[in-house]
Amino acid sequence: MTKRVLVNGCSFTFGHGDTEDRYTGEVLPPKPWVWPTKLVKLFDQPVTIKNISKGGASNNRIVRTTIEGVKEYTPHAVIVQWTSPYRSEWYNELWENYFGLIPTGSIEDVATQSESTLKSFGTPNLWISADKLKQYGYESELYNNVTKASQYWQAYMLNYHEAMISFCKDVLLLQNFLDKRNVPYVFTSMSTACMLGRPIGGFDNVWEMIDGAPLPFLDCLKAEIDESKWTRYPFSHMMNDNIVSKEPYDPHPNDKGHELIAREMHKEIVKRGLLKDN
Repeated sequence: MTKRVLVNGCSFTFGHGDTEDRYTGEVLPPKPWVWPTKLVKLFDQPVTIKNISKGGASNNRIVRTTIEGVKEYTPHAVIVQWTSPYRSEWYNELWENYFGLIPTGSIEDVATQSESTLKSFGTPNLWISADKLKQYGYESELYNNVTKASQYWQAYMLNYHEAMISFCKDVLLLQNFLDKRNVPYVFTSMSTACMLGRPIGGFDNVWEMIDGAPLPFLDCLKAEIDESKWTRYPFSHMMNDNIVSKEPYDPHPNDKGHELIAREMHKEIVKRGLLKDN
């Protein structure tokens, strides 16, 4: 029997480059060189992989589309690559679409709370259909107001603690969803900055960022995360510095990096018996 695997993540799983068709807004297929494509070739049994990742995806989007994907594709196993906790996703009823926020500035609490820094934050990332462009397009009052609101939110309300609380909630929601349905899964991340389940240290370790002022609620959430469901290392370690470019800096895995990630994920899947018959 062919085993179905559902994979989700950001550009580390989708591939760097364009993510949507500029004319239709449809999400483009993942790049052909990415690790899920290489992974499927490593199994000695029939396996198909459905890669529903998207470049620039937030953890909000990852959990939403994974839940939708499990219901649509009924996979035998799920692999989730978590991403930056500072991205977010929102639904707008006038656009009738989800839009993402990808901060391009630094989130450093007080340091970012300044009018002069607002433009350094990302604008709403979405495709607006032709029938809505006239009234709600990129030059409309709606788009400008949502842009301004999102920049103020990122500068004044989003901080390390709030980002981590939201991240923990996303992880716990998906953890509970998959556990309740007895769907085998493994979680991993693009870097130590979002390696929530099994942090391995380092200057950008996800927990060390907020150790100076811990919140009891965040400690409670952290305690509920099942560390056994996470890979030992994030992708940034698996790919062993095989990145697209060091100058200008592009941390995405190159072809060799994707190959190394595929090998490590294959080891994790086999070790955990994710594709064994129940």
